[in-house]
Amino acid sequence: MVKESTIRRVHNGLKTLLRDGTFYPGDKIDVNVCADRLGVSQTPVRQSLFWLCGERLVETASGEGFHVSRVTEQSMRYLYEWHRATILYLLDLIKARPPQTFAPAIVQTTGDIDPVLSIERLFLLIARASRNVEFEREIVNANDRLHLARRLKGDLIQDREDELLHLNRLWTAGDADGLKIALEQYTARRLVIIPELVERLRRR
Repeated sequence: MVKESTIRRVHNGLKTLLRDGTFYPGDKIDVNVCADRLGVSQTPVRQSLFWLCGERLVETASGEGFHVSRVTEQSMRYLYEWHRATILYLLDLIKARPPQTFAPAIVQTTGDIDPVLSIERLFLLIARASRNVEFEREIVNANDRLHLARRLKGDLIQDREDELLHLNRLWTAGDADGLKIALEQYTARRLVIIPELVERLRRR
């Protein structure tokens, strides 16, 4: 029997490979290769891949093995629209809370900005401020599913650092209504580039 700690370690290792672009949407995932890479047997790799299927990061079908979940323009649009609706709902949920609910800052200075990790941190802080673990889990999963897309679209979105600093100011000020407006604009800018973004995700 494989230890739970081993499965969790392998799960995290595979998720890192998905997030960093080792595998792209539609790529076949070779269980043997992953087992060798992570220094484990095939069993925890298979168990972890089924776990990732439940998180919709990986998919499988009889006789086809495991593949990174494929993306289409429609599926990407649905995910962004779901994400927008969820974040806006969470901001409505928390805006009556005390100002400290909105701390800490997501970035401190322009020198330490990683736009992708910083925006993921903002969304996670919003989810945590709701004090509902189900929302937090869903936002963590959305961050994982969108991570590679966020990395690849860098040059498609102009002034990302300025956009992030503006969001940071609104968050630390506890301005939920301002954040809602800014995040509506944030999502609108990304919906426009979905065709090019999906093309990049398929370009292997």
